[in-house]
Amino acid sequence: MRSLCVQCLRWDRLCLTRRDVATHGVWNGFNLAGEPTSLRRRTIQGSSMALSNDDLVGGWTLEEMYAEADDGSRTHTMGRDAGGMIMYTPDGYMSAIIHFSDRFLTADRPSDKERSEAFATYFNYAGTWAIEGDTVTHTIQHALDPNMVGVSLSRQVEHEGARMVFSGMGPDSGTKNVIIWKRQD
Repeated sequence: MRSLCVQCLRWDRLCLTRRDVATHGVWNGFNLAGEPTSLRRRTIQGSSMALSNDDLVGGWTLEEMYAEADDGSRTHTMGRDAGGMIMYTPDGYMSAIIHFSDRFLTADRPSDKERSEAFATYFNYAGTWAIEGDTVTHTIQHALDPNMVGVSLSRQVEHEGARMVFSGMGPDSGTKNVIIWKRQD
């Protein structure tokens, strides 16, 4: 079964689960002692203005998701037409869904292989959210992948009117992960 790492946006890795923290030596930009790492400091790009809750509350659809190398080349790890949505409520709850661009319909009674592929091409979680400066942290309470429950996922956010850009450095030096969301009216 294939899994997508939400930290490095690579398949077949679960880098944010408790059992795989040692894979990258960091967990959401902090080392095992809870201190910010150089990966975390490198995520600071662009504006340092603090976000407000009003900047995020509402529904957003996925516009684009990619990993960008130092040379500017981009890899769309879930396909160019990946879809998804993220929702933030005023009382601090959130839900995120992202799916691969080329998902397929299964049979009425899907085979084990079809179920496995459906799982591998769909990613979701829900929980609470909080803002600190220009960073939003999702504390995961429910997830398709049970290994993500209890994980706190932090991303730097650049708010650009009707667009919201999540960014963070991947575990490999020089790879920046970007998720762009568009506000729904």
